Amino acid sequence: TAITANTAANVLDDYEEGTWTPTFLGSGTNPTVTYAAQSGIYTKVGNLVTCTFVVGTSANSGGVGNIRIAGLPFAQSSNAANRSYSCINSYNYVQGTDGMQLSLEGNTSVTYWNLLQSRTGGSWFNPVWQTNATSGQIYFSGTVQYQV
Repeated sequence: TAITANTAANVLDDYEEGTWTPTFLGSGTNPTVTYAAQSGIYTKVGNLVTCTFVVGTSANSGGVGNIRIAGLPFAQSSNAANRSYSCINSYNYVQGTDGMQLSLEGNTSVTYWNLLQSRTGGSWFNPVWQTNATSGQIYFSGTVQYQV
């Protein structure tokens, strides 16, 4: 349907495309990371941001606390009802031999996501650097939408 009137209700109030650089953080101490892959693109339409990314390490050490992916191009909405959750498209992540699903959990007014993991038959939890990311080489890629 074509827009036929240039009224406030019919005008796109904000559109932006760009790049962003995803990084790894820890909720306690940030890891020392040698990145093997680190790129992201985004599209912002109004208050909705769509981010696609790949981030990976060839080495990491010293991280403490929950694994976070940071560097989002915009802070997430301050409204808790707008928190984002999204599945990771692909990963290379050492965590035992059981099946798992990974997701990203947004939070209010911050520029990072917390990593979530669910094991087969288990509940969701936040993986931590010192226990769950010990291989030195971890890769994640995905697409997430969130509100600003």
